[in-house]
Amino acid sequence: MQNKALSILLLVLAWAPLSVHAATKDPFALTATSAAEFRAQADQLRLDMGAGGKYAHLSAEDRAKVGKQLDILQSLYDAREQRKSFTGADEVRLVNATEEINGTLVGDADDRMVCEQVRKLGSNRTQKLCMTVGERRAAREESKKNLGDRQMGKATY
Repeated sequence: MQNKALSILLLVLAWAPLSVHAATKDPFALTATSAAEFRAQADQLRLDMGAGGKYAHLSAEDRAKVGKQLDILQSLYDAREQRKSFTGADEVRLVNATEEINGTLVGDADDRMVCEQVRKLGSNRTQKLCMTVGERRAAREESKKNLGDRQMGKATY
């Protein structure tokens, strides 16, 4: 019985940081479907970054970063008017800009999602590939390690 209670306690403690992280992960949840809706959402975020706002603690450099990404998003909405008419490339730019904003607001750059459109080998069709900054860094380091192992003759095939 004591082991069961301990197991439950450990499970609760393990999930607690995840639920807190999930609640604060995306402070800027992009819900706009039109240029007018986005403009209202962007204006609210700019107010939140002003004096006395939720993100007033941001440095001038971080506010400028967020402002630049908001401008990119606004240009996307202005060009297409409705989000449903965004192209694949537009969606990639939208995800990247939104993740840059959230990474700046939360201050956790490694959790920021970065997307790109890639072509699979032997195909002209593109697909969206998304990974966090931390995952990209780990993959890059693993590739360097594997390349170094091959050059040193340590690789197993």
